[in-house]
Amino acid sequence: MAGLNSLEDDELAEIELTYSTLDDIHQAWPLFGRPAVCIIQVQACLDLICGWVNDGAPRRKTLVLAKYGEWESIVGGIIDWIAPDVRFLADHRTESLAVDSERDETITFLEHLRIAFPACATHPVSVSQIAERVFPEIGKSALRDFVPDGLIGGTGSSFAKRLGRWLKRVSTRRWGNIELIPVEDKHDNVWKYQIGENIRKRLTLDTLFEETEAA
Repeated sequence: MAGLNSLEDDELAEIELTYSTLDDIHQAWPLFGRPAVCIIQVQACLDLICGWVNDGAPRRKTLVLAKYGEWESIVGGIIDWIAPDVRFLADHRTESLAVDSERDETITFLEHLRIAFPACATHPVSVSQIAERVFPEIGKSALRDFVPDGLIGGTGSSFAKRLGRWLKRVSTRRWGNIELIPVEDKHDNVWKYQIGENIRKRLTLDTLFEETEAA
């Protein structure tokens, strides 16, 4: 097996011509050794970058991952230049829009739950309590217009099942400053939820103050 130092320039050139595709390069490994094949791969990357630079180094102007800024501007620009049909990060854009839409709907609904249940930060509310407000026996619901898409539909009973699964899922993360804290009500044998801003932080501070006073 030839090593890096035993290969002359003309031999490397022959490898480049003979082993041009990814599958070919994999076949070249046992014949010429890893160092030589790595040189070919690096050279291929440099050729692409040089071509991009010589063409004016076009960068991506509309960013999908704005928080990465310069990285996407450059890498996205290179990939768009090499293969524009690939649509680099297009799937992420679609997913991001969906997540942003869900986030806005969720925060809006949680804010209106806090209005409907003013003490919910300290007195947990149950799925059935929320369902009763969304599908009241008498009068119009003040909450129904703010329920996220996909939860409304069918009867109040089927809504309660969907709402229960939804609350369990959204309680695993923060929504801005709003948190949902699951609390098991062993007396009623149901899960209830505290809904408020920075609940965990306040609970930690309250515990710290209690321990300080006790000391």
